[in-house]
Amino acid sequence: MAAVTIKLERQSALTELDRALASLTRAELVGASRRRPARAPELGSAGADDSDTLRVASEALQKSHAQLEQMAWVRAVLQRALVGNQITPVLDGRQVWLELEHPLPSVPAWNPPPHQVSLRRFQLLSWTSKMGTPSFSLPAGATTMGGTCPGANAGQSVVPLATLRRAARKVTEQIGAPVHLAQAICQHCYAEGGQYSTATVQYAQLVRLAFVSEMLTSRTSQGDLTALFDYAVKNANYYLNGRRGASDDAERSHRRRGERDCRRYFRLHDSGDFFTPVYLAVWKTVANLNPDVSFWAPSRVWVNETLREAVNVVNGPAEHSNLVIRPSAFHINEPAPDPRALGVGWAAGATTYKDALKPAGPRVSAPDGRRPPYDWDCQAYDPENELASCREARAPDGRVGCRACWTYGTRSPEGGPGGLAINYTLH
Repeated sequence: MAAVTIKLERQSALTELDRALASLTRAELVGASRRRPARAPELGSAGADDSDTLRVASEALQKSHAQLEQMAWVRAVLQRALVGNQITPVLDGRQVWLELEHPLPSVPAWNPPPHQVSLRRFQLLSWTSKMGTPSFSLPAGATTMGGTCPGANAGQSVVPLATLRRAARKVTEQIGAPVHLAQAICQHCYAEGGQYSTATVQYAQLVRLAFVSEMLTSRTSQGDLTALFDYAVKNANYYLNGRRGASDDAERSHRRRGERDCRRYFRLHDSGDFFTPVYLAVWKTVANLNPDVSFWAPSRVWVNETLREAVNVVNGPAEHSNLVIRPSAFHINEPAPDPRALGVGWAAGATTYKDALKPAGPRVSAPDGRRPPYDWDCQAYDPENELASCREARAPDGRVGCRACWTYGTRSPEGGPGGLAINYTLH
């Protein structure tokens, strides 16, 4: 099986974007700050004067643009190293690995993987320490920079202008407002900076993407991919710390610290998104084959009509599905799409508000009778949560050990329909 390479197309200069993209003009930036709810000064708030609004928006955009450019360069180097390298799935005990025919070089020179890291075998699944769950991770970001997030094509400054404009028009049709890159969540994506930007993580994600892309090319190989994912999910490590230990003690701790319903939880796409309808259908089949596992995937593919409807076709009605697909807000400090407007396959949404702009308390109420921007504020980063983890966070029902992102996608803690829209504080 030959590794698939993804053509990288990106904008190389932010100055071109500053000149050409309508949503970054002075009039629209200032006008938007007056029309929209107040924002934090770092991201162009209405509380500052016009010049301050423009300055802080420009600074935030330049900083995030530099991060995205760095990621694009790392991927370009690593993808060249993958060309022509055969990828084969290998079972080692209960774990699934993707093994390359030839070890990869320790590149790039400015950000090489540690010497002790294997550059020939990569785990199919990963582990999210904050959530304490197994996960599946792909490259994040716009498809034009090797990412798997179609929604980012309208929200990242590295996207070529023609593509950016076309995608932004589609988003505007959905949200009824222009796209502003300085406020776009994709522009400030956590999965394209920090630990995610290291060569070690990027190699693993790119190998997974190359393997999955190849497997999606025929019905036979799609079935093989589904079977492989199914095996990996059934045999994944759902223990507290990602390592297997004494089963009795681990299981008691597991139930005591969050899994009180004795279900298993899987985080789908801590990085990346459903990049094609066929890929989405594969994961839906895997979810159907594992009814005892709850899958949660935040997604911004609602901006793409084809993918939005694909979610409705394969995942509806959402309240009867163990695959919780939450539509993510497009801009920082703005509500998520109403799932009722998106279709039957969508759960309640997800937002990203800066701490200074959030209503007080985790449970949000609207004193004026209007629908609040979200229903529950994720408590994983509460100052009293020393581990900053879901297993130590307070849940909407008041108990310690939270799985609200999975459990309350389509219903409330009281069992009512509709689900809880959840906010993840900008950090």
